[in-house]
Amino acid sequence: MSDNTLMTNHLTDMVTSGDYNFVLSPVAPEFLQTAVPICDNYEYVLLGAEGCCKAIEDTLASYPYFFSLLNHSTRNQMEELFKILRDWQGRSVNPAPTPMDVYIIYSTNLHGIEYRDAFEAEAAKYGGNFTIVTKMSVDPLATNVTAQLEEAYEWPLTHGGVDVELLCSFTYPHTSLAAIKQAAEGGYNFDAMLVGPGCNFEYTLLPQGHLLGTGVGAGNMTGVMGFGAWNEYSPAAAGGVAALVAALSNLNVNGVERFAVDWWGALPYYAGLQCLQQAIERAGSLNNTAVRAELAAAWPGSLTNPPFDTVLGPAWFTDAAGNPVGPNSGGLLAKECYAGRSVSGST
Repeated sequence: MSDNTLMTNHLTDMVTSGDYNFVLSPVAPEFLQTAVPICDNYEYVLLGAEGCCKAIEDTLASYPYFFSLLNHSTRNQMEELFKILRDWQGRSVNPAPTPMDVYIIYSTNLHGIEYRDAFEAEAAKYGGNFTIVTKMSVDPLATNVTAQLEEAYEWPLTHGGVDVELLCSFTYPHTSLAAIKQAAEGGYNFDAMLVGPGCNFEYTLLPQGHLLGTGVGAGNMTGVMGFGAWNEYSPAAAGGVAALVAALSNLNVNGVERFAVDWWGALPYYAGLQCLQQAIERAGSLNNTAVRAELAAAWPGSLTNPPFDTVLGPAWFTDAAGNPVGPNSGGLLAKECYAGRSVSGST
């Protein structure tokens, strides 16, 4: 559903009807921001799916019935990104320049604005190692960013030789994929690109011109980065990964297997449903208050309230500070629960 007012009306009708036991979340930060207080007011557990944001996290202490599943800009994303960028700058062979000049495209919705601000705030922690040359806004529904790509590519010609090494597109899939496609088609070749949701979907690798019209082609993905939370090599979720990928592979579109695999959210979403199921079983009730208490109580090392057994491995929730969820706070999936990938013995 793409109309927030319509979603609000349907959700309000649902929670006031008394006909339903549980709510499954709408998606996108703006929709979640609207849904969280509605569900909390009527004491319905709300497990967030796609979309969370710092604005929700900052008010988490006011909404004890909300539990978020997906990492986001200021929650274990930008911190990890800048470790990668700093490593790139510090390499002995083909290092990135210091300072690294960055051109930002962002959508004028909560998602784009938050990611823009989160990137800028994290960059500021590294002194003069990163320079944001400009921040250009686009409509959330934009499918043509050629003008922004051209401006970024020609930046050294128009700004005294300052070369843009990293182009960021903090946008939704249709804009993110357009940025990759149009950069390839126009020959706008940056050292690296970082795009928002889009490149985390398997269908990104479909060749350009494919009848589904969603792919950018594997050959155009060199140097392109996107945020994700798991992959087939995620050791903490090895068994669950295989089962989920196999299930999603059956949801092929026009013969394209794995079309539906989302390497960012699919595993956490499924794990969230497993947490909900087990919380209901532990509560022995469909009462949302009792189930909410079980979601909040799970914690590593507890004999009476152990973490939930999920495709991510053991899963539990924390408050915004990483502490156990209190009686008056909502929860965030603990960052330790994200499967990641094993690299040199680390995750």
